[in-house]
Amino acid sequence: MSLLLALLVQVTFPTPMATPTPFPEPTPVLRAPAPFLERLVTVGDRTTRLSLFDNRMAVVAVRENNRQVFLRKLLLDQAEYDIYRAAVRRDLEQVTEGPSSALASDFGQGLIRVTLAPGDTRRMSYSLASVPDLATGRLVATLDDLEQRVSEVSPSHEELRHWEPRVGDVVELYGGQRARVSEVREEGFIFLEHQGTALIEVLSPEQRSTRIERVVSRGP
Repeated sequence: MSLLLALLVQVTFPTPMATPTPFPEPTPVLRAPAPFLERLVTVGDRTTRLSLFDNRMAVVAVRENNRQVFLRKLLLDQAEYDIYRAAVRRDLEQVTEGPSSALASDFGQGLIRVTLAPGDTRRMSYSLASVPDLATGRLVATLDDLEQRVSEVSPSHEELRHWEPRVGDVVELYGGQRARVSEVREEGFIFLEHQGTALIEVLSPEQRSTRIERVVSRGP
C-alpha cells in the first residue's frame, strides 16, 4: 500500500473516541429533624422537657431522679405548627435574652431555647416563683398551651390517627367489642367483622375515630 493510500484510509476512517463515563447520581442525604424550640422546667428532682421539631413533631418528656416517667408525642398539622411558631417568634422578639428575673431554684426554673435560623439561637431563663414581664408571660403561656396539648394526647388515639388499615388488623371498639378488618376499599372504607358474631360493620374514614378506640394488633 502506498503512503498516500494509507493516509486516505486514516482520514476517512478515524479511530472512534471513547464514550465518557457518566458521573454517578449523588446519594440523597437524610437529615435528622432539628428542634425549633426546647423548654426545660426543673422543680426539685423533676424535669419536664418540651420540644418542637421542624418536622412538626412535638414531644413532652418528664424525668424524676434521672428516670423517665412520662412521654407523649404529637405530630401537629401544618396549621397548628405555623400558629405555634408564629406565636413564639412574636413573643420572643420582645423578650430580652438572658435571665428575665433572679432565679429561685428552690421553687423551680425554666430554660427556653429557640432556633430562629441556622446560627441564630435565642436563650432565656425565668423563675417559677417570680412574676414575669408581659412578653415573658405570653411566651410561657404559649409553651404551657403546647405542653398541655401534647400531654393530653392518648397514645392509642395518636396511633389511630396515623393508622393505615390492612386486612387482618384487629381493633377494639368503644364498649370493649373487638373486630377484625376483613376488607379495605380504595376510598378508605373498611369492613369490620365483629368477633363472636356474624355482624359486619362498614366504616368511612371519618367514622373511624368515633367507633374505634385502639388498634389491638396488626394483620400479616
